[in-house]
Amino acid sequence: MKHSEKRSPVPPIRHATEAGDAAMPLTLRRLTEQYGRLSASHRRLAAAVLGKPLEAAFWSSAELAANAGVSESTVTRFTVALGYSGYPAFVRELQAIARSRLRTGERLSRSRQAGVDEYGRALQEDVQNLELLATQVSSDALEQAATLITGARTVALVAARSSAAIGVYLETYLNMLGKPVRMFRGDPGTIDLLGRMGPEDVAIGVGFSRYTSFTVKAVRYLYGRGVPVLAITDHLASPLALSANLVLLTPTQAASPVDSLVAPLAMAQALIRLLMNRLPADSVGELLAMEELWASFGVYERMWGEDTEERGE
Repeated sequence: MKHSEKRSPVPPIRHATEAGDAAMPLTLRRLTEQYGRLSASHRRLAAAVLGKPLEAAFWSSAELAANAGVSESTVTRFTVALGYSGYPAFVRELQAIARSRLRTGERLSRSRQAGVDEYGRALQEDVQNLELLATQVSSDALEQAATLITGARTVALVAARSSAAIGVYLETYLNMLGKPVRMFRGDPGTIDLLGRMGPEDVAIGVGFSRYTSFTVKAVRYLYGRGVPVLAITDHLASPLALSANLVLLTPTQAASPVDSLVAPLAMAQALIRLLMNRLPADSVGELLAMEELWASFGVYERMWGEDTEERGE
C-alpha cells in the first residue's frame, strides 16, 4: 500500500496512506480488475461480493461460501489470491467502509439472523480480531509507542463515545505509572486545554469507524500544533491515521452494530505492560505507597483473609 510523504511539524515515525484511500472502493476495484483472470469458482465468489457488498461485509466465510456455492476452503484460497492474508483481512476492509455508510439500525438488521449462535459467533470474531492484531502491530511498533509516551511531558488522551473505554483504561494505568494525563472526551470545559499541548507532549487518539467528529478534529488540531500523535484505530484510511506520526492498527470487526473492543484493549494492555517494564527500580516504593493510599481511603473492598490490598486495577 502506498504511503504518502506529507509534511509534518514533528519528525514522522510512520505515515498513513493517502487521503481518499477508502477501503470498499479499493476492494471492489480489485475484484473487478481481476475478475477475468479468476477461476470459475473464484468468479462465483467475486460475483457474490460485488452483487451484495454491504451484506457481504457481515457474512462469515461459511456464509460467503454458501452464497457462491463453493467450499469454505475455496473462500480462503480466493482471498489469498487477491493478495490478502486470509478471509478476516478481506472482510475487514469491506466492513470498514460498510460501517461508515450504514446507520446503526441498518447494521443491526443486516447482522440479525435466525438460529445463529450469537455467543459463539462473537467469540469467533474476537479470536479473528486478535489474530489480525498479532499481524498488524509488531513489537517494534509498541516499543516506538512506549518511547513516545515515556519521553512526553504530558499525555493527551483523545477518545469519545464507546472508544472512551480504551481511553479510560489507559488513563487509569498511566496515572498509576506517574505519567501526567489529560483526558479529552468532547466536554466543552476541557476543549480549551487542547491549546496548552505542545511538541513536548504526546497525544493518543483512539477511534474506530464510525469515527466521532470530536476525536478527528481534536487529533487533527493537535497534530497541526506539532504534538506527536499516536493513533489507535482500525484502518490506515482512518481519518485519525491521516493525522498521526505512529499508527497502531487494531481490528474491531463484528457482524453487529456493536463494535468489538477486545483487540484494542489487548493492545492497550500490552502497551501498559511494556511501560511498566521500563519503570526504574525505585518506582516500586512509589507503587507500594500508592497501595497504602488506596487502603486508607478504602478504594477496594477487602476480601476475606486479606490484610492489605493486593491489586491495583
